[in-house]
Amino acid sequence: MEHVNRWLGECHPILAEIFDIFSRYYLNFREEEKRAVSYCKNSLKNQEKLLGGNHIKLADGYYNLGEIYLHYAKKVDALQSYKRASQILSQNQAVETEPFVEITIKVGQLYLANNAITDALQAGRQAHGLAQELKNLPQYLSSA
Repeated sequence: MEHVNRWLGECHPILAEIFDIFSRYYLNFREEEKRAVSYCKNSLKNQEKLLGGNHIKLADGYYNLGEIYLHYAKKVDALQSYKRASQILSQNQAVETEPFVEITIKVGQLYLANNAITDALQAGRQAHGLAQELKNLPQYLSSA
């Protein structure tokens, strides 16, 4: 990977995609948490340099990082990653979207798992209201 990094340069758009692919590989096929997290964070770092810290594409990266942490039962880290993805979507006026609803549901579930009942209820109400607006309520309720 060092050779690719040197050849493409530190801030090449393809490099972020390569890091993302490696992150998914190490999560799904190798079960290597540290490498999966490392590649995902490298992808985010590269995208932040290229696109800026609040570009909407970063929401996908933070969502993926949350998925990696959740897979390894690191609920606090997963919650932080999902909340960052949610924040980026909010700043880009993308709150009335399916990804935002999905992230809000996951945030609520993690709050509930940590016994933060008030926060879980607030996230649940927000997700429910948004899902109703999207007219996809049955789809989201079945996955919650």
